Amino acid sequence: MPHPATPRRAQKLETDALRECWTTPEHHEAIDAFLNKRIPIFLHWQEKAAFKETYAGALDTVVVEGQYLKPREATSKTIAIFMHPTGTMNLLPMPNALAAAGVPCLTCGSRYPHNDSALIMKKVILDLGRYIRYAREKLGFEKVILAGWSGGGSLLMFYQSQAEKPWITATPAGDPVDVVGAKLPKADAVLQLAAHVSRAITLTEWLDLSIRDELNPDDRIVELDLYDPNWLSQWSYAESRADGPKCAADVSVPVLVVQNSADDGCASSHAARLFAGVQHDDKEFHEMKGAMHYYIGQPDKMAEAVAIVKNWLERKGFLV
Repeated sequence: MPHPATPRRAQKLETDALRECWTTPEHHEAIDAFLNKRIPIFLHWQEKAAFKETYAGALDTVVVEGQYLKPREATSKTIAIFMHPTGTMNLLPMPNALAAAGVPCLTCGSRYPHNDSALIMKKVILDLGRYIRYAREKLGFEKVILAGWSGGGSLLMFYQSQAEKPWITATPAGDPVDVVGAKLPKADAVLQLAAHVSRAITLTEWLDLSIRDELNPDDRIVELDLYDPNWLSQWSYAESRADGPKCAADVSVPVLVVQNSADDGCASSHAARLFAGVQHDDKEFHEMKGAMHYYIGQPDKMAEAVAIVKNWLERKGFLV
């Protein structure tokens, strides 16, 4: 017997049909607007400070802006919260793709939007604490998942560590920032999505330690020079053992290779070379026409990539 055509069931069938149409590029904006509500969030509060490191406004007033990406049929009591120290994430692909898949998301801007010249990371986690309280107390969510993507990864790990074991009361310069007194609310889980270990570590590891004098970059310490023969393992075309196609010949397990034909981060031709390197027959190659490296502005390509990988895992028996 067919289900009665209740308004709720009719709406669900309509929403499911729209999600199936998600891969049609010309329909993206209309479907996104229909499936999700993009609700602006403005939070402000008073915070005592000896100086103001943000642009304009009263000395002791903090204002932050975010967006609540609410799926049309939002019934979940769990929300994913995205934040970056200085970037705004409301238009990036991952939170929007999750919202389109039915997962409520909150994208949070810090008090330092698009300007990190005076950023104090301890104050950014104070901002995040305000968003989490808002999500629970005003939006009614019971579970909060910290979704750390890219530069937000280490930030959200930092937040959760201070929420669980707070000890910071000042910056390294000695300026007071009472993280302990803020009693940051704990999140229920943490995601690390294409995240890096931290700004400080990343930038430090990028320094060329071989340069003795920055005014004379040719004066180098040979032992630390990455272009000197003692670094052949990593950088030498002839001597490095980390050669993808050559190493592929030794691999005996199933292999899936996905090529993004418009890849702007890696040479797309490398995918075919890796595939050719695999010597057994339990291998598959998929080319995604027009797909870029990060799928930015390409939700259909992101969905396609997810579908390719998930289908392959299911057929290989990795997902039961």
